[in-house]
Amino acid sequence: MDSIQEFLINLLVIVMSILFIQFWMNKRGTDSRHNEVIIFLSLGFSILLCMLFPFKISNGLIFDLRFISFVLACFYAHPVTAVLLGGVVALIRVIYGGEGVWIAIVTLPVLFTSSMLLRSTFDRSKLRGRLFLSSSLVVFTCTGIVISVSTILQVPLTLSFSLLYIFIHVAGMMISISLTEYFRQQNLILTRLIRMEKIEIVSHLAASISHEIRNPLTTSRGFVQMVQESPEVTEKDKEFLALAMGEMDRATDIIHDYLTFAKPASENIKILSAKDVITGAIQVIQPLANMNNVLIHSSLENMSIKGNSGLFLQVLVNILKNGIESMPDGGAIHVTLSCKDDKVCILIEDEGAGMTPVQVSRLGEPYFSTKEGKGTGLGMMVVYRVIEAMNGDIQIKSEVGTGTGIGICFPKAEDC
Repeated sequence: MDSIQEFLINLLVIVMSILFIQFWMNKRGTDSRHNEVIIFLSLGFSILLCMLFPFKISNGLIFDLRFISFVLACFYAHPVTAVLLGGVVALIRVIYGGEGVWIAIVTLPVLFTSSMLLRSTFDRSKLRGRLFLSSSLVVFTCTGIVISVSTILQVPLTLSFSLLYIFIHVAGMMISISLTEYFRQQNLILTRLIRMEKIEIVSHLAASISHEIRNPLTTSRGFVQMVQESPEVTEKDKEFLALAMGEMDRATDIIHDYLTFAKPASENIKILSAKDVITGAIQVIQPLANMNNVLIHSSLENMSIKGNSGLFLQVLVNILKNGIESMPDGGAIHVTLSCKDDKVCILIEDEGAGMTPVQVSRLGEPYFSTKEGKGTGLGMMVVYRVIEAMNGDIQIKSEVGTGTGIGICFPKAEDC
């Protein structure tokens, strides 16, 4: 059939746009807003090319695969990006003109609304579910278009062409979704491999030298403290000795983080009251919060998780400490404990300086810190390591000048 050639050209254009989008988005440190611009330009260009190489039935009545790109934008891009793409499709179709203009214009909002209603289900689904949802959507869309053309516009369409039109949309949609999911999964695996390689190096380093450094450090601190307590030491010398002890304590904390990172999993695993541990962490960090004029608000439900109470407490203290230090002029931290989708979830939000997407993507890497030379990056490294050992997930959302929200979810130990 003559139409196969045009449809295959359309499909090739869409595949090329997906490859370009994945190539761009797989680059480390790309900004989310830049990603949306790339998605808009790439899918918009693919829509334009699809409409430049359509299969023409009559004057102004064209068939192409533009709706595949539009559905991809609805499911994977920001809704605003999808709306803008819909506007591009409508504008190009109006410029092209012909008797089928109103069908395309009516189809776009219906397709967008349906996609938005299905998006939450789409996001929760695995590959098979996503293929089914997207394919079903284009089947109903194409069937509606074919029926509208045949009954309302009174343009006769052969059964073979109608089936081909629907089939090529389903095949193209499945290929597009499969390619997108494949590249996203490969990028996720690559990111994890890079992180695991760095973690492995630091783990070996921590296990090999931490004990040897901590023991003489503890001994040295003891002797310094003895000298400081001597009556023969002047007040000026005591200030210097206090400074030396403070630096030793800081070094000890770093070594402790190394040891925790090297072996985050403990044999002392038991059922914990998440509410009690969070309350304890808030009590530990409260003096630091008071010194920095930071208020800590909590909304906690009674729930249980499995883990080590000491390590879990350290995770919470590290996160709360980072939140306080991000607000040198004071502010508030909100801690929420709730049950979501059969998981125990903790949300810690601050009103601090926030982070760029590049900084968020690097959190948890050894020696990466946002504290401008004052931090080692070991605190968040330990946070990620301990949460991973407790079979938990961590998600971070941040915006410069607005604040940071850190969500941690663990498998529940009992019904929420």
